[in-house]
Amino acid sequence: MEIQSEPTGYSTIQQVLSGTTCPSTSTVVARAVDFYPFFLEDACILRCMKCESDVPPTFKACPKCDDMMETHCKWCYCLYLRLEDDAGDNLNVSLCGRECTLLQDTPGDDLRYDRGAFHRFLAKLKPVIGNLVEVHDAWAANREKVVEAPRMRFTIESWVIGDNERGYGLLSCAPA
Repeated sequence: MEIQSEPTGYSTIQQVLSGTTCPSTSTVVARAVDFYPFFLEDACILRCMKCESDVPPTFKACPKCDDMMETHCKWCYCLYLRLEDDAGDNLNVSLCGRECTLLQDTPGDDLRYDRGAFHRFLAKLKPVIGNLVEVHDAWAANREKVVEAPRMRFTIESWVIGDNERGYGLLSCAPA
């Protein structure tokens, strides 16, 4: 397989992973080859903004904070993409940050309950993930399906997690 060289100004995923500057911002040309959670209906979690804990969605209010008025909880994205560049290197990026322009005007919601919100969310994501929903459906049925997702320019940020780990978040993406 021939590896295409990237235009000036773009990094390879290997360069991002081996970079020594953190926090940093980089742009890579890659494809989305997977996402987490496995079912996109689970891509939002209910979070208590007061005590910063996850709340079971059946509760609708934080039991730790005795949130009887249901004022402290908010639906937040908890979604990750696995990106793969032409060299075959992979990088997992979070789409959870407020800085992520892809989902900025699509507020988190109970995507299992509110089908309208789910379809708006999927409409935002589909141009980036291609046929990955169908690929996941095939995997769930123990079948194979080839991933068909477009090459995109992904601008990502990195940050320090703990002593020696890094997190990566999507800031923006555009067709390559």
